[in-house]
Amino acid sequence: TLEREASLGQRNQNDLLVLYALLGEHDKCFSLMETAYSEGNPYLMWLPVCPLFDGIRSDPRYREFIARLGFD
Repeated sequence: TLEREASLGQRNQNDLLVLYALLGEHDKCFSLMETAYSEGNPYLMWLPVCPLFDGIRSDPRYREFIARLGFD
């Protein structure tokens, strides 16, 4: 439902980020994180501290992404 709504232009990017992280959909999560980054989504500032993203922290892309956000 969230993906369908997103395709219709509804803004639920933060919900999808959490959902993909919790489901272990790393590729989808990182792709959406890149989109959120390019759009200046402030929700990304929660990545280092929000336990909902624990599942993606072991992915090498996470560390690189966090460094780009200025958290290293």
